Amino acid sequence: MLGGWFLGNAYAAFVIAHGGRNVHENRTPATFDLPFQSVTYRGSLPAWYIAGQPTKPVIIVVHGYGGNRAGPLEVASPLHRLGYGLLCSSTSATRSAPIG
Repeated sequence: MLGGWFLGNAYAAFVIAHGGRNVHENRTPATFDLPFQSVTYRGSLPAWYIAGQPTKPVIIVVHGYGGNRAGPLEVASPLHRLGYGLLCSSTSATRSAPIG
């Protein structure tokens, strides 16, 4: 019981200290040396397109709750090395990551 209380308070302190923001939001695929294009998915959602090998499919990568398209960029490099194209999209236009 005490452990749950401690973890809950530690999480709350982290969120407050970071202003409830995703600490990775200033990253772009360029941070990982990945060439990309800024695009719009489904007409309004900001996304980054990272081209892969022509014979490989494109994987749509989305973030978790409260995040943005910069959050899951750690998976982009290994998938790109395997030849996959990637579309890293935000699920909400209001929580987008950097334009770049």
